[in-house]
Amino acid sequence: MVSEKAGINALITNFADKGLRAKDLVVLSGAHTLGGKGFGDPVTFDNAYYTALLAKPWLNPKNDMASMIGLPSDHVLPDDPECLRYIQAYADDQQLFFRDFSEAYVQLTGLGATWA
Repeated sequence: MVSEKAGINALITNFADKGLRAKDLVVLSGAHTLGGKGFGDPVTFDNAYYTALLAKPWLNPKNDMASMIGLPSDHVLPDDPECLRYIQAYADDQQLFFRDFSEAYVQLTGLGATWA
């Protein structure tokens, strides 16, 4: 996978090289809702990631933890018009996120991606 510090063009190109679209990049990035990067409850798989992306909390100078929220690869997503369209859709419709995530995840694992 491409570096977590990659810009949006490198991220989209990396996914395209694997036959995946910008939509797949955005929906698979939704897995970041799990864990400790500041996107909601770290053990709940939901669409909190997308509502956080729209709010861009990492830009809040009054938040001492702002720099700890998300990865650089998360931060660039809402600045891209195509990605923003999917972010807004998933923020508004958790079931759509679940459905699209399932499809993209199956496609990703079909490419040989595995996790321990």
